[in-house]
Amino acid sequence: MMNENYSAVAAEYYDHKLHPTCYDFCRFSRFYLESMLAPDDVARPILEVGAGDSVVASILNGRNQTLHGLEITDASKQMLAYSTKWSSLGAQLRVAPADELDRPDRSTALIIASLCDPYNTPKFWIEAARVLEEGGRIIATIPSYRWATRYRGDRHISTAEFVLTNGQKVRLPSFIFDLRSQLDIFESAGLHLINFFDVGPAESGLEITSPKLNAPDETNLSVIWGFSVKKNTNGIIS
Repeated sequence: MMNENYSAVAAEYYDHKLHPTCYDFCRFSRFYLESMLAPDDVARPILEVGAGDSVVASILNGRNQTLHGLEITDASKQMLAYSTKWSSLGAQLRVAPADELDRPDRSTALIIASLCDPYNTPKFWIEAARVLEEGGRIIATIPSYRWATRYRGDRHISTAEFVLTNGQKVRLPSFIFDLRSQLDIFESAGLHLINFFDVGPAESGLEITSPKLNAPDETNLSVIWGFSVKKNTNGIIS
């Protein structure tokens, strides 16, 4: 059965023993986001979408930077509950689907979308571009296409399957495209690529713990793709 909301796996999602693949994806995604999030980015509004347990709040707090100006959103109330701890430090929390952000046009300078494959659709990128100010940026990660095709195959390339502790199997949306198709989605939304990084153990120095990510016969393992894109200014790529 295909579910549309990650609430179905919220209770277990961050348990590294039950779901080591999620754990590894989160670690490798954080590596890229931390490398791209500049110290002065907190001077302007930041919107984190599909956040669950906010990686942005964790990074900023670890740097002793303010969380005021950070809004954390997720379509799932249960997933967003992991970020409740950040509200006392100044972050704002709001339940909102990634493709219906309910924010004014051009209202934020930076959007963070960690592991955005559940909502990596043209509708999301158009919505994100709408709320982004002219020249604003989006920093995003998704599981790598090379991993997805190796592990999932073509038939289930857009589906993530979770096996819960009660034995139930839950299938959730996970949209992963080849690089050219992903870039086409950006461009159709009025965004252009300013940085792309294929992140694996060699690039990050992180070890893989999940059997689903490991491939002993493959060199230069690819775990996640990191993208930074910028909103075109008046239709002109700057």
